[in-house]
Amino acid sequence: MKKSPHQVKRLEQVSRGRECSRIWLNSDGIRRLGYPIASLSQPERLPPGQVVAESRTSRTTRHNPSGSEQAIYVKKYWYPTFRDRRKGFFRATFFGRPRARREWEALVHLQNAGLGAPTPLAYGETRSWGLLKQCFLVTEGIPGPPISDWLQQKRTPGEVGDAIRVFAASLKKLHDAGIQPCQLRLRNILITEVQGAFGIHYLDLPRTKVSSNGPIPWKKRIPELADLELSSRIVLSPPRRMRFLHHYAPELAVHPARFRSMLREVARIASRRGRPQDDSRL
Repeated sequence: MKKSPHQVKRLEQVSRGRECSRIWLNSDGIRRLGYPIASLSQPERLPPGQVVAESRTSRTTRHNPSGSEQAIYVKKYWYPTFRDRRKGFFRATFFGRPRARREWEALVHLQNAGLGAPTPLAYGETRSWGLLKQCFLVTEGIPGPPISDWLQQKRTPGEVGDAIRVFAASLKKLHDAGIQPCQLRLRNILITEVQGAFGIHYLDLPRTKVSSNGPIPWKKRIPELADLELSSRIVLSPPRRMRFLHHYAPELAVHPARFRSMLREVARIASRRGRPQDDSRL
């Protein structure tokens, strides 16, 4: 597991029969935010938290540990059935990494690139006979709403314009750093505002890919822009979505033919992925 820029300490838990649990702690981040390390090394002992997302094989809860005013989020993944564990064998044993670990590494990559992301605090996994049984990720809380919720509030045109510009610049920086989230949704992007300055923070990144060959090529950026197009239709008008793309790709905006070609490709992929009633053009 990559260490930069945090001091990551690995703790070997005592094996219980055929099961073995391992935990990694970001001791620098935990100390900086004032969290009790003991509670993060055993998140199952935390008081019940508020469930913010849940599915058949995962759950995300929000907690406020005693002794700290900063909220934390605990995301747990488990493999309850043999079929799930068989998938886990291929995805998280010899042929890949567990989802919680992939998200930990993605958050570290984003912070290394100077992008907004929650600080990863702890990651752990439990295996039975070497097969992944469950894993968890603990991150700090970001005091800001999803950008989709923020845009639905009463905002001045100037505020919305500034937020769009900052978001476009952040996404361009992310792609130029060789980071491809592969799951861009406005609900997974938080916006903060401090003294009139906006900040963008990325969440829910288990599918993120990091390229060692430099910036993400355009053919891979277009599908992500199409995902954003789909998730922003309810909260952004067509002119504002167009303005976002102008800020994201200013080098194309000065060449009308190339810019229109990009718009058509984004609209084509969005139309193919979206429902017919959402098929509005940029």
